Amino acid sequence: YAKNPEISIIENGPARVALEIKRSARGSDYKQIVSLDSNGDIIKVFNEIEWRSLRTLLKTEFPLAVSNQKATFDLGLGVIERGNLRKKLYEVPAQMWADITDSGGKSGVSILSDSKYSWDKRDDNTLRLTGIYTPRAPYRQAQNLQDLGLNLYSFGIYSHSGSWQNGTQAKGMEFNEPMAAFVFSRHEGRLGSEASFCEINDNDIIIRAVKKAENSDEIVIRVNEGIGKAHAKVTLSVCGEILRAREIFACEEEIGTVEPVDGKLVFNIEPFEVKSFAIKVKPPFVSSSSVSIPLNLEYNADIVSSNYDRNDGQLPCGGSIPAEQFPSEIQCGGVDFRTGPVSDGEKNALACTGQELEIPEGCESLHIIAASFEGDRDCEFLLDGKTLTVPVQCATQRIAAWDIYSESETAYVKTHTLAWNTTHLHNNNGDEFGRQLYFFKYSFELPSGTKTLKLPNDRSIILLAASATKNEFYAKTASPLFDTPERRECTFRLTKQEQNAAKVKKFKRSLYRLKFIINYAKRRLKKEMSQL
Repeated sequence: YAKNPEISIIENGPARVALEIKRSARGSDYKQIVSLDSNGDIIKVFNEIEWRSLRTLLKTEFPLAVSNQKATFDLGLGVIERGNLRKKLYEVPAQMWADITDSGGKSGVSILSDSKYSWDKRDDNTLRLTGIYTPRAPYRQAQNLQDLGLNLYSFGIYSHSGSWQNGTQAKGMEFNEPMAAFVFSRHEGRLGSEASFCEINDNDIIIRAVKKAENSDEIVIRVNEGIGKAHAKVTLSVCGEILRAREIFACEEEIGTVEPVDGKLVFNIEPFEVKSFAIKVKPPFVSSSSVSIPLNLEYNADIVSSNYDRNDGQLPCGGSIPAEQFPSEIQCGGVDFRTGPVSDGEKNALACTGQELEIPEGCESLHIIAASFEGDRDCEFLLDGKTLTVPVQCATQRIAAWDIYSESETAYVKTHTLAWNTTHLHNNNGDEFGRQLYFFKYSFELPSGTKTLKLPNDRSIILLAASATKNEFYAKTASPLFDTPERRECTFRLTKQEQNAAKVKKFKRSLYRLKFIINYAKRRLKKEMSQL
């Protein structure tokens, strides 16, 4: 148990109250932020844990006031009821939530999880959620270092009247996909005071997926009944009139046509049923006043090669970008970019040597697609002589990573907008799979009358394209969309004693394998006998 907490109030305002709780146990440090929103019905608990506890499993225990021999567990597209667990079945999976409703059905409590999926219920009124697990030995490569380092995850506590069918599914979705707020540039608002891209008139029906169809310009929408009851005349509407619709299988083969009613989809659905539809939508509008003006760059580097001559281009890191992947145009954040030629022998990138880019008259912003080939670098750009320092991200590093102590790596997330990336490179021997490059978009707001942008004098900075814009609409995030851990030094090292404790001797490994085979044979024989 992580005992002796230090508790402080970190937020006490009209919108939210929050407590911060700090603990330490067995070499690990725990920080929890427990919060409740104004008029909220979910107690939210955010966990930040620096995990250093070897051969240990971490659980969070929820002793509840409600009691029932059975609990309900979310399976993603349905639910399952399970009784109290026993020695041979002590850990079970569930997706977004688990629930105990009292045996009289008057009220219950659901525990919501944003990323942890293993639970146990040892008695009538207790749920436990598994958060972290570091095994004793490296049964597979470095498994004894699993989960060590920084762990961030959340859970929520939602109490309800009646059974879990009274709101738990919706609360689980809200907890896992919280509302995101954005700030937009001022415009006329063609969609009116409110608009919904996709909406269903029944909260018990869950939209599981929205995607473009694989082999057409249709939109695929997948829905799922969420509480185990049949529903009739469910209405699905989108932002724009539905012109035609088809019901399809998950593989997008057609089942049959569905006739829209007043531009909306109307259908019946059975308990926990999954339905998929491919729809053709009449857009609410198609006009846009935003204008992109791609700049003509004086390319001085060839970094692209075809399959016929993989030695044609040369990146600063070695190898070249496959011509079949390199797009002639890139669209990113509402801005259109034009890239260089890909024919053998032609130059298609700009290595920075202090060049000046001329900005078309009347433009409000300038955007470039660039990356560094010598690590993340702070670069100086001159906008009509005014120095701007821009952190240019590395092309060869992953855009994000988590703590991997076996590799002496710690977590980071790059926050700049990813504009384009490769899936592999070319080298002298052919395709080099698993070696990716990442290029990012950088934007400069242009004061009225700005004429030039001078690039850094640094050939490790490579530009793919640049584009100026007029009448551009912008959208900026007003709430965080992902975790942004800062890089830390990897300070964890196993002692000789800990390394020896993790070793599995050959005799024990053989014993474990034999035990597994015997138990498997028993279960298989029992199953075969039951079918006779």
